[in-house]
Amino acid sequence: MVEQFWQPFLQSPLAPLIVFSNHRFVGSSATGLRAFREGVDSPAESNDTYSGTGTVMAVAELSNLFSLAGRPPRLKRAELLTWDEAKDANVAFVGAPEANSRLGELAPLQHFRFKSSKEEPRFGVGGIVNLHPGAGEEAIYFGSGQPYTFDYAVIAMLPNLHPERKVLILAGTNTYGCQAAAEFLTRQDLLADLYARLGIAKGGKLVDFEALIKVGVSGGVPMRAQLLLVRKRGGGS
Repeated sequence: MVEQFWQPFLQSPLAPLIVFSNHRFVGSSATGLRAFREGVDSPAESNDTYSGTGTVMAVAELSNLFSLAGRPPRLKRAELLTWDEAKDANVAFVGAPEANSRLGELAPLQHFRFKSSKEEPRFGVGGIVNLHPGAGEEAIYFGSGQPYTFDYAVIAMLPNLHPERKVLILAGTNTYGCQAAAEFLTRQDLLADLYARLGIAKGGKLVDFEALIKVGVSGGVPMRAQLLLVRKRGGGS
């Protein structure tokens, strides 16, 4: 099931491209960090040398998977990605969308939207907006905030600009959800649940989708993930 899911990335003539998010700050760990304010702060003051721990773990998880399959990936920091690189490759975007401007331009989601921790409601807590909530579903799935006890993340397989290439999104409301999303896609049992929810028989072709997962966090470590919502592209479920 794992090999079946990753088939587009493993069979492409181009090596998989992993694009990881990195937040833009002003300052340093010594002087204090704050978020970069577009249009207010000078680009010369921007400090984009930080990535979340879960993002790093997720990149390591995917890199190991691709390398074991004989397809070592190319790694790219989000703000350095060019359209020429992205359009002809199978691309895995890893990390927070708010720290990855290319993601929204190349592969917009249809069923979910990320609410920044800088936005209301619940200022200070990130969330995932359910754009088409069904019966019994939440309109917004909020992360736990600090101390982190659980997180939500989106896993999505979308079409790239090239018709034979794919874009994969792994992003949480915080860094733990990102790590959990990568681990989800290396687990036979969890992928089997995803395929069943999409109505795909064993050996069947994967369709484009968007999914929401929830993961518990204990001692800074994401625990077993749970698949909450699954949407096929072009329709609901």
